[in-house]
Amino acid sequence: MKILVVDDSALERQRIEASLRAQGHQVLLADNGFDGLELAAQEAPDVILLDVMMPGIDGLETARRIRARQNRWSPIIFISANTQPEDIAAAIAAGGDDYLTKPINTLVLNAKLLAMRRIVGMKSLLGRLDTPAAEQEVAQATAVDSSTGLATEEAARHKLAQEFARCSRTQQPVSLLFACIDGLEAQRDSAPLEALQACLRQAALSLRHSAARISDFAAHFRQWQVGAILPDTPVSGALTVAERLRQTMNELCQADCQLTTPPHCTLSIGLATAVPRKECDSQILIDAAERMLRQAINEGGNRVEALAIDAPFRLTPRELECLQWSALGKSSWEIAGILQISESAVNFHMANIRHKFQVGSRRQAIAQAIRLGLLRPS
Repeated sequence: MKILVVDDSALERQRIEASLRAQGHQVLLADNGFDGLELAAQEAPDVILLDVMMPGIDGLETARRIRARQNRWSPIIFISANTQPEDIAAAIAAGGDDYLTKPINTLVLNAKLLAMRRIVGMKSLLGRLDTPAAEQEVAQATAVDSSTGLATEEAARHKLAQEFARCSRTQQPVSLLFACIDGLEAQRDSAPLEALQACLRQAALSLRHSAARISDFAAHFRQWQVGAILPDTPVSGALTVAERLRQTMNELCQADCQLTTPPHCTLSIGLATAVPRKECDSQILIDAAERMLRQAINEGGNRVEALAIDAPFRLTPRELECLQWSALGKSSWEIAGILQISESAVNFHMANIRHKFQVGSRRQAIAQAIRLGLLRPS
């Protein structure tokens, strides 16, 4: 979501911004009520986090002016160190929709944002109830597969089309992940159906654990395949989710799996990332993710294959890992320790990256990777 944070404390803004960006949100910042009013009018944020005590005009007056000017409703969550009932009542009366006390608990903030996201989504649907396709749209958006508890493929395709269009406007990357349970097709005749379905439920559980941001959308694709839409996520972030999914699946099935013949519920994972162009549609992501999934299966399974669409070349998962840690300021020696490889191997991968990018330094390689949507700007 696009979230506007209005707070006169630089430290508080930094803390909230770091937490929101870690969850994949787009963040706008203002240090006073006047700038907050201007950004609210220009950017139409999905949610506004508004401090109460500020110089100039305080948060209560800022909220009143936002509500007076606003054509498109955005939820306002007040943030304040004041905890008295009359303070909370005054904030709600001024136009607020919720109230958080400082210091802000990240878990509580994420829960509040999830609730606001649902309200915004429902308001959007209700606003279109007078159209002939409204009931069908609601059914598509909420359809759930009974065997896994995940969204259906139809609901996922509908969601992907929406996110693809949104990211084409914001020019943010969107990733699509497909995961297939290795060997299940070959075991359909020899293994009990209950065992196969248990492994599928393990995959669904692993996916919900791994793609856990508010904006992530998990679904059941085809008979033995699950997937996730990861909005505002570069290929480096999608690889992190994919590897976490693969490892979680392995750990769950080692602890409790009804299959007695190998492979024991491992996953082949294919993912694709694009910064959408207006002239394209979401099918290019589906085709690319399926192609990467087939490659992972053909390479022996229990692995991840990734592709950044429109990149002039392809980086290997290990090269992307090295590049990601380098972008976080880690040295070759530190990256070697994190990835448990030699320092010379890290330097080899970074040299390959510079050669592919046709640049002379790591800093230039990182800048090029951000431009192509391979990394998120820090």
